[in-house]
Amino acid sequence: MSAAIHLLGEPQEATAALEAAIANCPKPTHFGEYDFSTHAQRDQLSKLLASHYLLPFEFKWVNWMRINFDVATADKVLQLLERIISYREATGIQPVYRERGYYWPVRPQPAPSPAKPTRQPRKSRSGHD
Repeated sequence: MSAAIHLLGEPQEATAALEAAIANCPKPTHFGEYDFSTHAQRDQLSKLLASHYLLPFEFKWVNWMRINFDVATADKVLQLLERIISYREATGIQPVYRERGYYWPVRPQPAPSPAKPTRQPRKSRSGHD
């Protein structure tokens, strides 16, 4: 998956840090030299992913990438997810149903309204008066 995911949910500094932490996760070697996340970390991550306060893409990306987390990345991701979820819970906005589950509502930025075309003044018809 590309390192340039650009998570844009609120709080933006926490989602940007989450994106950076996951993108910079070291690649596992699978030969006993890699410190995979602990069982307790994986359990806590599963509970946070079930909270419904993540955007669909945040949920999918963290869920897909978590098998590669080392202990340090798992700690960082857990802290950031707890911060994101507590911020969103404090807003009072309820998760909505979409894409086979309940998620934090996506609030796209309003697109700028297109400028109305300017009309050219009509040419006068000099022969009709």
